[in-house]
Amino acid sequence: MYLPIYRYMFTTAPLFGRFHSPLARAARPLRQPRPLHHLESLCADWIDPRLLDTPEEQRERIYTPKLTFLAFLDQALHPGSSCRDAVRQIQAYYQSLRPSPRIDSDTSAYCQARLRLQLPQLVLLRRHLAEHSGLDPLPFFVPGDHCFKVVDGTCLNLPDTQANRLAYPQSEDQKPGCGFPLLRLVGVFSLRTGALLERQSGPYKASEQALYQQLWPAFKPGDIILSDRNFCSWVPVAFLKVNDIDSLSRLHASRNADFRQGKHLGPNDRLVTLAKPQKRPANLSEAQWEQLPATLTVRLVRFRVPTQNGRSKKIILMTTLLDPVLWPTELLAAL
Repeated sequence: MYLPIYRYMFTTAPLFGRFHSPLARAARPLRQPRPLHHLESLCADWIDPRLLDTPEEQRERIYTPKLTFLAFLDQALHPGSSCRDAVRQIQAYYQSLRPSPRIDSDTSAYCQARLRLQLPQLVLLRRHLAEHSGLDPLPFFVPGDHCFKVVDGTCLNLPDTQANRLAYPQSEDQKPGCGFPLLRLVGVFSLRTGALLERQSGPYKASEQALYQQLWPAFKPGDIILSDRNFCSWVPVAFLKVNDIDSLSRLHASRNADFRQGKHLGPNDRLVTLAKPQKRPANLSEAQWEQLPATLTVRLVRFRVPTQNGRSKKIILMTTLLDPVLWPTELLAAL
């Protein structure tokens, strides 16, 4: 069975390729050289004004938190932009006001104002932008008002500094001094916008499962988590389901994919019951372990997709979306 819905998917990458194009279209008007007034109007509907309120002791400052953030954001949108360029943008911003204050071309005041932006404040702004920057809906109908989030992991090479070597050691397969510090990263993306919602990182030896567990508090009831087979294990699926969070992922290679077992829902659709593992994972507390049920009912879905050599490839999914009428096989395959 071939699914015509797959024409909507990009073939450059299984996950991240799907996200590049919508983000590039959304960011294109922001990357064009424009005054800060334009950036202010674009972000007006995306950022809660309270996040950039000016404290009472900074009422008379030229570099207010809002203006400093907009100039900083403009720098990030234009790689290679200097602090002097940011000061010129702020000078142009004030020239449209009457009376306009005199602003020195020296960058010291702007750099000090940018240092006053606290990391927790920037994290809140990033989360607010990621949650409120909307793009076109998905190219296929999905029931309900669910938030689809994609989880994936990767590794990054870091600059070869002494601090990075201590915090993020290089791989043991490499000779000392011949490699770079390695950072393991797990991120959560919005399927609709491609925006990075949350992320956790650690040394190369840290497992993606442990980093994924640190992201569980960021999920909300009603979310649907999409992931590859690396995150298709009993504990995270059961923990999310207990908290009213559904998941959809490729079936792990170690799982039994016998479609003769379980309850028949269709020729390529089965309900199966998985027993709770006997051993508690080391990264799970005793209280969390006791919270999990003794059994977990999941749904196995099987379908085929064409490959480049003219053949087909069989894919099996495991999900906690159990209603075959509300969530048919074609929709799960498209997701």
